[in-house]
Amino acid sequence: MKADIPYVLPATYSKRYSGGPSYSTSVTNYGNGSESRQSNWAQPRREWDISYGIKTDADMAAIEEFWHAALGRGRTFLFWDHRDHKAENQAIGVGDGVERDFALTKFYGLKKMPNLGHTRRIWAPNVSSIRISVNGQLKAAGWNWNVDSQVIHFTTAPAVGDVITAACEFYSIVRFNTDVFSPTYVGAQNQEWSGISLIEVLPDEEIAL
Repeated sequence: MKADIPYVLPATYSKRYSGGPSYSTSVTNYGNGSESRQSNWAQPRREWDISYGIKTDADMAAIEEFWHAALGRGRTFLFWDHRDHKAENQAIGVGDGVERDFALTKFYGLKKMPNLGHTRRIWAPNVSSIRISVNGQLKAAGWNWNVDSQVIHFTTAPAVGDVITAACEFYSIVRFNTDVFSPTYVGAQNQEWSGISLIEVLPDEEIAL
């Protein structure tokens, strides 16, 4: 999965924001006080309110340009989440002597009980930050980031039993969550757009149970 617009939302709007991951759970309450719960998603979807970073006419003009380029909710782009943009020492596969392609991922949950968590696919890494290790030894060569398939590609397949780990910084693929551009003009050099949010875009196979 790739962003429709291969650009990062300007840093001004990612320095001050609120938001993060959320799940979708259907809860049914019964007359006797008990309840039942149904998880609708296999992993969370992230949403951020970036209105805190829009303070001046220039800020509003810049975000309007980006919003038009994105056709409102129509196109995706990249967002740097300062709170969650690093994956460190993540196990991404075990060699079998044949497979040469491995996806970058990050695990969220209890590491001691991996069944109580989920693995997030990293689609948009900061390529210069990627570090690959095999059996704990950093590999400076013998692999590359395949832009087309968005995986780590080894020149030679890792041997049977080789443990492959990765570290990197990454971007989230997002879209605006509104088709309506509706700022409030408060006065000279003072415009507001409350509740302008970005929402993470995930492939169907990642969010479906």
